[in-house]
Amino acid sequence: LAVAQAIGAGIGLPGTTLATGSEQPSVASFAPARDLRSELIELKNAVVQAPNDAELRFKLGALYLRAGDPASAEKELIRARDLGIDDYGLLLTLGEAWIAQGQFRRVFTDDAILAAQGPAQLAALETLQGQSLMAQGRNDEAREHFTEALVQVQGYGPALLAMAESHLADDDAVAAQQAMIRARAAADIDPVELLRVEANLAIATGNFDQAATLYRQALGQRNGDPILLRGLAVSQLRQGQPEQANDTLDQLLALNPNNGDAIALKAQAALHMQDYVTAAQLASAVVGTGNDDTREETLFVAGAASLLSGATQQAREYLARYLARRPDDDNARRLLGEAMLQSGDGDEASDVLKTLVDSAQNDPPMLLRLALAADRAGAVQEAVGYLER
Repeated sequence: LAVAQAIGAGIGLPGTTLATGSEQPSVASFAPARDLRSELIELKNAVVQAPNDAELRFKLGALYLRAGDPASAEKELIRARDLGIDDYGLLLTLGEAWIAQGQFRRVFTDDAILAAQGPAQLAALETLQGQSLMAQGRNDEAREHFTEALVQVQGYGPALLAMAESHLADDDAVAAQQAMIRARAAADIDPVELLRVEANLAIATGNFDQAATLYRQALGQRNGDPILLRGLAVSQLRQGQPEQANDTLDQLLALNPNNGDAIALKAQAALHMQDYVTAAQLASAVVGTGNDDTREETLFVAGAASLLSGATQQAREYLARYLARRPDDDNARRLLGEAMLQSGDGDEASDVLKTLVDSAQNDPPMLLRLALAADRAGAVQEAVGYLER
């Protein structure tokens, strides 16, 4: 099924820490070496004991953001601000929470965030706004902001990391590598974030073993981080280790049981392990009934796993949706044609598969499927021609 081709290389929006020159750090500075889940429990209990402690609220908000719960993060960060923390680092962390919730415009319109003063804060603001644009797929515009951040602070590490990620999002590993050369020399770089982006670059260049090693090194410093766990799972899938990937994703889901991205990756792992029923159930739960934002590879997994588990009509639905977005994917076209044949729709199967005639010259199984489709469509002579070939 060439399932590996359907697994996306993207790692998602980076959580790059924005250095501001302030005494109050941003998200990653609160990253403990111990397990993130344990840290969350500890901080929640501390806030219960001291509900008016602004510093604890800030730390809890930042930790919620790292744990993949931006709504709770926003609530705690606003409470910390109301309790008296007047620090630009808090505003930047709040901006990251807005971006994670899809509230992209707020980092361009919030008066407090826009009141940045001095080169360090201006560089952090430009980087944050660039990340907002990058989360929307507007990578060229994002790079303009990262460039401006580097004008404000030469060699600004967070902007260089974000620049590299924007190039990776455009499948330009060469440009990403150039940005990483500069990022490695930056003095204000977060070492865990550097490892994370290095791992993303390794995935983009096909070095999956190195990527997995880098993610493990990062997790050694930031245990339980969901972004790092996701990256490790993707690396393990690319290494052909679906069992290990499944275990890694279980760790992620223990922290956030409703993480749709992790569930989608578990569906991919189940498909690799030939557990087609589980793969179909997991992928179907993620893709739903027609969300335009559905990840393409999850539609493919839902379709392939449904076909292989005998749910032919579901397979047709998912594969048709996938092909509407990726019409040049011959592998998915084969599967959709097979689902139509199994449904007894020879005419539709013939129409779907005909575009594969040229590529089937040296592919007897495909010529056989074309013959079957033509025969069921009533085109007997055409079917004979395929069989003779």
